[in-house]
Amino acid sequence: MITEKNTEIDKMFKLHNEFLRNEFLKKLIHGYVKDGEILKQKFTEFGINALKNTFAVYVTQFKDEFNTQIRDIELISGRIEEIIYSHKTNDINIFCVSFEGRHFCIVNYDTKKSAYIKELMTDIFEKIKETLELCDSISSIIGASLNGKGAESIAYLAAEASAALEKAEFYGYSDIINFYSESGGEQKNPLYVYSLENENMLFSAVRLGDPEKVSEVTDKIFSENETNFSRQTGIGLTYAIINTILQANMLKFNETSEILFHNARMPDEISTFAETKQLIMNIFRSATETQNDTKGMTKTYLKVKEYVSRNFTDKQLNVSSIGDYLNISSVYVSKIFRENSGLRLNEYINGLRIDYAKKLLKEHNKMRIAEVGEKSGFETTRTFLNVFKKMAGISPTEYRDYVK
Repeated sequence: MITEKNTEIDKMFKLHNEFLRNEFLKKLIHGYVKDGEILKQKFTEFGINALKNTFAVYVTQFKDEFNTQIRDIELISGRIEEIIYSHKTNDINIFCVSFEGRHFCIVNYDTKKSAYIKELMTDIFEKIKETLELCDSISSIIGASLNGKGAESIAYLAAEASAALEKAEFYGYSDIINFYSESGGEQKNPLYVYSLENENMLFSAVRLGDPEKVSEVTDKIFSENETNFSRQTGIGLTYAIINTILQANMLKFNETSEILFHNARMPDEISTFAETKQLIMNIFRSATETQNDTKGMTKTYLKVKEYVSRNFTDKQLNVSSIGDYLNISSVYVSKIFRENSGLRLNEYINGLRIDYAKKLLKEHNKMRIAEVGEKSGFETTRTFLNVFKKMAGISPTEYRDYVK
């Protein structure tokens, strides 16, 4: 009975210790633990043999056939860890932890083994692939970073390995292990290259409305950023390209907002180049269509304005008659005129009529007020008097006396 109880206590203690060890490794990977002495103390406390001075980190992400990240990787990580730990030797120590849908593996080795470590990781990756082939629909992507000096470099290595994984996911590299660098765990800022030449080429292609050229330049831009690619690189580049497309079309703020709103997925929600390319081309097409619509509306607005300027003295002139003449709806006539001029069409027509009435009042002292209103395009004298007083601030008679 006592033996069974002791066994249970030992089991609970082991599980608790494993939990604390994993929490430490998570903090280490996130960069929360950097002090060398504390690291040595924790390694000893959790029985982690990290006596060598050189480290590497590789990270594995598992996906199903629908390309969705598998969160509960404990279902398959047991077998994966068996494969990984089988490669431990006296010169190479390995310790692993799984969290946030990824499996992190930290390798500690002597600098003399640096060349071998790359071969070792490739061999592990091949064995993982063979194992996953037995699991229907599950595949893996692996990113790695090598040759960090000291345990303090682990967080940098983990960040670089994650960046390599994200690059692999973005470009669709799933058949090879993707190495970030072999530079020794120095943190690099993920900058992107967007040359003035490329920006001008893209701007011109958009202005010409050439989808093939837009696609070609987009491919070129992303190709030039492939070497030092990271997720932030992809997001930044995509926003820069979208900005160029919108600028080239000279769209108004509300038009730009509408285009972005209708393309519901934004760059920071996308994980592959194919999806990014589709988003860019969708926005190009939407922006081009909006620009064409805007050009069409401007052309129609000018036609309306010209027609009104020639016919404002016609008493029958109104929104409906203008729409009939141009073969468009009266609602559309009102909409495009308001959007282009900021005025209601009736206000504009009445403005022209009042200006013309003022001219008649000034040049024809003997002309009756009713006749002035009629010649200016008003159907009734009463309407003329009301509109004149509203727009000029005085009556037609007072205006005539004022300009004598």
